[in-house]
Amino acid sequence: MPFPNAFRIADAVAMPFEMSQLFDDPSVTDVAFNGFDRLAFKRQGLWLSGSSPFDSELEFSQWLVDAVESADGRLDFSHPASSVSFDGFRLHALIGGQITERPSATIRRLRPTDGALRFADQESHQRLSVLRAAVADRKNILIAGPAGSGKTSLLRELLRSVGSERVVTIEDVAELALEGDNCVALVSRDANVEGVGEIGLQDLVVEALRMSPDRLVVGEIRGKELLVILNALNTGHAGAGATIHANSMQSVAGRLSAIAASSGVSQTALARMVVDAIDLVVFIDRLEGHRIRSIGHFKLEGKSLVIEPSHE
Repeated sequence: MPFPNAFRIADAVAMPFEMSQLFDDPSVTDVAFNGFDRLAFKRQGLWLSGSSPFDSELEFSQWLVDAVESADGRLDFSHPASSVSFDGFRLHALIGGQITERPSATIRRLRPTDGALRFADQESHQRLSVLRAAVADRKNILIAGPAGSGKTSLLRELLRSVGSERVVTIEDVAELALEGDNCVALVSRDANVEGVGEIGLQDLVVEALRMSPDRLVVGEIRGKELLVILNALNTGHAGAGATIHANSMQSVAGRLSAIAASSGVSQTALARMVVDAIDLVVFIDRLEGHRIRSIGHFKLEGKSLVIEPSHE
């Protein structure tokens, strides 16, 4: 994988961080630094080896610190891991010495270079049309799938049609990057060096509800924010969207149940909240290119939460 000879720390920080030079090939979706001297890149789903532009671990570590700080993040020995986003890219950085022996970084292109969301089969395009109609009807939609499957890209694509509606997005790392004069992006924050100032996703959901949103969007549901967003959707908020990690459509209910259990919510209570709050659940994967595998809806089976396929 070629790199420009001019790519150096000073260039990166001054721009403030020109990650696009690592992605000259438009088919490259991910770049991983495994230490300063080992680099791999992902092209069309396959990992290949490349040449690192860094000459030393010190140079690479400083590059990571400067890059994270330029995006208002924090990376140091008391906070050795950080994820930040730049224009069209997400950087996850680890500094060496605590949780990893050597500093490392993973950079992902958040969207195709031409802005288009591509699917590998005709069925996915048909299901995309169904989902667009559901967004227009202000249905609440949960998008599930494994890492790298395109959950955020699909959510972004669906929200492109909401026009002048007021949309408030809530994320750990700003990835949705919605365009529009009435879109507001809220991003969580870690505690500072004194251990104060943390703002979690659940706090941001509460703030978002006070911002007169037409649509609430949660980039990824992981913890206590689940209950806050379910309560909001059960009190009249419509047209919401969210994503969640899951390895299959049928494992989505289990993921939700596990998150709720960690907050002391019974499975019966959760099931009733989910059925009332979420209209459609979507499963997307990337086994052979991006595919919308199925669309379903939650239902109660006894006291259990299950997913039933929707007639598309």
